[in-house]
Amino acid sequence: FLNIKFHVNEIPMFFFLSFRNSKERNLAKNKLIKKNIYCPIFWETKNKNLHKFVNSNFFTKNLLAVPIDHRYNLTNMKMLAEILNKI
Repeated sequence: FLNIKFHVNEIPMFFFLSFRNSKERNLAKNKLIKKNIYCPIFWETKNKNLHKFVNSNFFTKNLLAVPIDHRYNLTNMKMLAEILNKI
């Protein structure tokens, strides 16, 4: 569990999952899609000016952003946790 502190007016919109590679990330994403859970991924950029973002390649290949915004209630979050535990 991440120990992240948010200010009163801040709400996380995604929970980030890290995978060893894009193949594993895509397998997890496809399993979630089958349960009608749609997760955005970070697209690779060819912009050479982004060299200052040293981890951008890792983000595009390994991270999956699981939605956890205000539209989901506690029942939805429990279901999501159960699905993620099976992946």
